[in-house]
Amino acid sequence: MQFRYDLFMPKGILWQFIVTMYRYIQNHSWVWRNGVILERDGTSAEVRESLSDRRIYLRFNGTSIAEFRAIIADRLDEISQSYHKLKYDKMVPCSCSICRSSSQPHFFKFSVLKKRQEKGKKHTIECEISEEDVPLSLLLEGFELPHITEEFLDDNRAIKPEPNKPMKTIKIFLASSSELQEDRKEFEIFINRKNKEYIKDRIFLELVLWEDFIDAMSATRLQDEYNKAVEGCDIFVSLFHTKVGKYTEEEFLKALETFKANDKPLIYTYFKDEAVNMSKINDNILSLLNFKQKLSDLKHYPTNFDNINDLKHKFDQQLTKILPQLTGISPNNIKQPSDHENKNNNGT
Repeated sequence: MQFRYDLFMPKGILWQFIVTMYRYIQNHSWVWRNGVILERDGTSAEVRESLSDRRIYLRFNGTSIAEFRAIIADRLDEISQSYHKLKYDKMVPCSCSICRSSSQPHFFKFSVLKKRQEKGKKHTIECEISEEDVPLSLLLEGFELPHITEEFLDDNRAIKPEPNKPMKTIKIFLASSSELQEDRKEFEIFINRKNKEYIKDRIFLELVLWEDFIDAMSATRLQDEYNKAVEGCDIFVSLFHTKVGKYTEEEFLKALETFKANDKPLIYTYFKDEAVNMSKINDNILSLLNFKQKLSDLKHYPTNFDNINDLKHKFDQQLTKILPQLTGISPNNIKQPSDHENKNNNGT
């Protein structure tokens, strides 16, 4: 049985979901970069995100699909609603005689089904493919069952960690100009892989990217939304190459101001040490030189990186050293760094 969410999807929703549904993960090999398989009482659910078409797909198999779907949908709703003005639609597959066995069934918006049910004039809706009338009660099964109560959902929310293993979320804000777009993508993949490691330690690294804010309309300047996110993060990472953008510098200064007031976020700055064609050097290089001078005046010592692998290696060493401090988890219980440690980059 299929089910899906259509949404303007910030990156990170799936991993938030995976961490909070930890109790239903029977095998850690069932977690991958963009999906997870969950099990409950003989019923399995595959939850997979597709950033290309901005959807989360769900497939179920087993004897207690309605109950498990209610638990999963409730958790996805809760996470989605926590994002600023995130728009999304729950899409319910048609269960007529044709769609039931089709790999491409017709989908109804949950909001349309719910509105039709509340009006109470008709108890069916017509499928656009088969033109059959399908009972609303059948389509809404798993959302409207009388025994799926708030008490039931509270008892089954996977947000209840074991007393000796509290869930720790570490927010990492990544700042950089668009010239390092490919490095940003690779850094995001790196964080997702680290999450697959750290999920066993009940640690979740939430990467905050400016791309996640693009589709959210703000009543204020969009940069103000970024700055609020900077204030709420635990780690601030900034990447630079041939220039320092006005807004990236503003985010750095906001992180520094917040650190001085609250002792967080920890601040890391990395400069890409890569050859640049002379023809590509312009006045923007002055912004880089001026910013480096500011860092020197602040006695903040950045780190150079040769390529994305070098960046991942160096940040990995820092993560391993600071996670015990940020999570309260013993260093012995967190994966140790490799032999070579970066000694130049220090969180402010």
